[in-house]
Amino acid sequence: MKKTIQNLLLTSLLLTTSHAIAQEVDEMDIMYGSIRKSEANVRSGPGTQYPILWIYKKFGYPVEIIRKYQSWYQVRDIEGEMGWVYKSLISKRRTTLVGEGKPLVMYKQPDATEPLIKFAPGVILAVDHCTPHLCKIVYGNLSGWVVKKRLEMGVY
Repeated sequence: MKKTIQNLLLTSLLLTTSHAIAQEVDEMDIMYGSIRKSEANVRSGPGTQYPILWIYKKFGYPVEIIRKYQSWYQVRDIEGEMGWVYKSLISKRRTTLVGEGKPLVMYKQPDATEPLIKFAPGVILAVDHCTPHLCKIVYGNLSGWVVKKRLEMGVY
């Protein structure tokens, strides 16, 4: 009888603890962000006790922020890979990648009459905002408009 009560108490404690941890993981509205440093470890879980799966080595690389657990964000990258990154290594600044194919032309105005610069595939650009077909982007001290469908991530 004493063992049965101990088992019930232990089971109750485990269920309560796992429920509390599950509640600490904040489901978020999915949003886009970027890598804040030139190197960021991606781990299998939200903590330094979890192994490093890979390391992002590109400042500004776009990621999708899926959820938060304490000081950690679960992110998904352009290839669909997911992992956990420490909060201070993630910026909420939206970035995007130029898609494959021809160079992407940035125009001064949305009417696309005055080209400013061309970007090669894979170039990282900061996203200001988007319309249904165009995005206003920033690259260094330049800002202008590009065709939205040529961007690979970070745009809605």
